[in-house]
Amino acid sequence: MDGVYRTDTLGHWCMRFWASASDSLTTVESWYRKSLIGASEIDLAKDTTYKDYIGLAGIKLALGLDYVVVYKTASQAPTSIDLYRCSPIK
Repeated sequence: MDGVYRTDTLGHWCMRFWASASDSLTTVESWYRKSLIGASEIDLAKDTTYKDYIGLAGIKLALGLDYVVVYKTASQAPTSIDLYRCSPIK
């Protein structure tokens, strides 16, 4: 977990939680797809924030203001999970 809230590009205050899993990227992506029913999904290769990272594979699932990024690089052993919990702009 980050020690402080950060603002996203739209001005929301967000807290980032992160973890890694020994499961494959495909397995972790499937789990999040089943758990976040109704979330919008984008391939990280097409997301403006992540598309310039060479060798990065994964997805971003958004549900309301919150989102999760599940990814892996070619040289990375574990699958990474970044969960962002965001508040509305006040």
